Amino acid sequence: MKIIIIILASFFSIDDFHEFKIGRYEVRPNQDDITLFIALDRHDFTEVVQKQSGCSDSEAFATCMTEYIVDHFKLNFDGVEACMEYQNHTVKKELIEMTFRIGINPEGVNSIKVFNDILLEQWSYQENIMFFLLNDKQRSFRLNKNRIRTQVDYD
Repeated sequence: MKIIIIILASFFSIDDFHEFKIGRYEVRPNQDDITLFIALDRHDFTEVVQKQSGCSDSEAFATCMTEYIVDHFKLNFDGVEACMEYQNHTVKKELIEMTFRIGINPEGVNSIKVFNDILLEQWSYQENIMFFLLNDKQRSFRLNKNRIRTQVDYD
């Protein structure tokens, strides 16, 4: 058994594997509007945000985070481009969690178009998982370097 493990270990070194990078995005209905919840790797997201012009100062961090999100993440509800209003963020040991208000009524949404290339320029193995909790249906989609756009249709 030890010989098999040694042989396998010689074929597969640590360099052959890469770390998974996963972002979580949830579109949740409220009574009159929609909330977007985002959770990203704290280190990766901070590094990318601080590389933006004028964003090395920690006082501008919330503004810089919002600018990055708005540039790299788009939602379109039934042909109406969503405006994301920053609500808050929480920095945890491994994650940054952000909440945005989307001023669109969730009632009767038929189609949602998504564009998401967050962190994909920096890490090709980034996976962005979208969860939609609208119209009493739960839907989820995986977006990555091979697929940065999707459309969710509710019938």
